[in-house]
Amino acid sequence: MKLQTRFHSRTIYVAADEILIAPILDQADATFQGRVSLGSYPDWANNYYRVKLTLDSESERDLEEAYRFLTETLPPGVVVPLVVDCVSPAATEVYSLAESGTGKWCSSTARCLRAAPVLTPQPSRAGAVGKPAWEQSLYTGGPDGC
Repeated sequence: MKLQTRFHSRTIYVAADEILIAPILDQADATFQGRVSLGSYPDWANNYYRVKLTLDSESERDLEEAYRFLTETLPPGVVVPLVVDCVSPAATEVYSLAESGTGKWCSSTARCLRAAPVLTPQPSRAGAVGKPAWEQSLYTGGPDGC
């Protein structure tokens, strides 16, 4: 019977440029060399993180030790969750921010969002000139702050 090697993997998303965390990555690589493989993948186009770190190991224990080391050693606040679907929770997050009392602007924005009708794109008629009706009716300013 042939035993197969099993690999364990973890991913850490970092909202900091790779150059800023390089000394910590070097330290992790030296500490876990031969036990955990560390990959660092910058992503300059991503809105949520700047670097994707991957950790792979045959030992789940070594992997978790390296993961813990990095999450505890990286600067506070730079480890971020991967946001796969940013649209679905957006309304809840905006209302939560507005209700947290962080500022008049957020409250005003939330009030406008609650009052706004649901805009659904309508197919334009053949030969129609200009923007679709739903774009023409979108009002983005006024004395009420909306």
